[in-house]
Amino acid sequence: MTTPRPHGVAPLAVRPAGEEEVDLAERPVVVSRNAFGIAGPLNVNAENLNAWCNIHGAPFAASHILAPNEDDGAVVRVTYGPFDIPAQINAFTFICASQAAPRNRNMLRFEAAVADEGGAELGQAGAAIPCGEERAVTVRFPGGRQRIRVTLSALFDDLVVPLAHESLLVRYALGYRSSELVELLNQTGSDKGTTVYAGGGVPHCYALEYERLFRGFRQDAFNMLEIGLDVASPPADVPSVRAWRTYFPNAVVYGFDIEDFSFVQERDVVIFRGNQASRGDLSRFLETYGSPAFRVVLDDGSHAASHQQISLATLFRQVEPGGLYIVEDMSWQPFPESPTTAQVLRNFAESRRFESPYVTEEEARYLESAIDTVEILKPNDSEIGVLRKRDQQ
Repeated sequence: MTTPRPHGVAPLAVRPAGEEEVDLAERPVVVSRNAFGIAGPLNVNAENLNAWCNIHGAPFAASHILAPNEDDGAVVRVTYGPFDIPAQINAFTFICASQAAPRNRNMLRFEAAVADEGGAELGQAGAAIPCGEERAVTVRFPGGRQRIRVTLSALFDDLVVPLAHESLLVRYALGYRSSELVELLNQTGSDKGTTVYAGGGVPHCYALEYERLFRGFRQDAFNMLEIGLDVASPPADVPSVRAWRTYFPNAVVYGFDIEDFSFVQERDVVIFRGNQASRGDLSRFLETYGSPAFRVVLDDGSHAASHQQISLATLFRQVEPGGLYIVEDMSWQPFPESPTTAQVLRNFAESRRFESPYVTEEEARYLESAIDTVEILKPNDSEIGVLRKRDQQ
């Protein structure tokens, strides 16, 4: 294991809860079917649509199926707008799949373009998609409140085999404000961003909130802990850790995972193998590294409610004054449990009592005295809990 350099970390200055007004312009805005849609008719115009196509009044409402009427290099094109978008949005991501029955060797191309009200192009992107596979295509354009047009095109040319029952599925679309952290997490392949997703899910968009929460101290020297590092078993990468290593150049990044990550050799990255449901493993982790204080603890582990609450009760003492403890994926559980972490945090926010069957009386009283504020955020499809520690104990 790599030994981290020690940090003398100054507490993060935080105003008492309720004293600071919320700047709504700072909160992320997401346009998707999981968040909210663009209201009103969008003046949909289409070219060369097959009768089997599925086109909705907004690209963010539901899945689209694009298929051509002709079999000679046809282009299917759908244009929405002009319509108004929130001023914060400067990127659209479309998740697309090339489909055929039966599956063949054709490569279909998807293109997306954003234009102003007069038709002048603001941004364009595309991808070639092998049959049976999915791609995320992101169009970036200048932000600022404006009326825009969005055009989605499916190109069925340069075919290896004759066109027959081919279609391009635009199964998900979202609009958001991109940032350096969003781009880093997308590039490393983390599902905390806006283009990567697990299984048949959708991007969580956590990075939109993390940019707001983290940017004020990104150049500081501090310690960060992430629980849960890769969804693959056996693991093959540490996507988010690589992003943190770049975004926080002066931090030591600790990782904790039940799998073996001894293959990771990164500067100021330390990974401990253990079970987050075990207080013994969590305590051994802290003892091994001298009980470090963390500016940020981020739980992206098993997502089981009991595991999340045991980890919180054990590790919150190690969060530095003013620091953050974040729990991801509180709305999904691998097996039925009650209460969920989202329920526990909502109850605490209302009553200031921390009640959980997985937390001891002593741990609960400490959490009640040490937690300053709780935010439950849902940037897109899944909730996260953000707990800020009091400045003074």
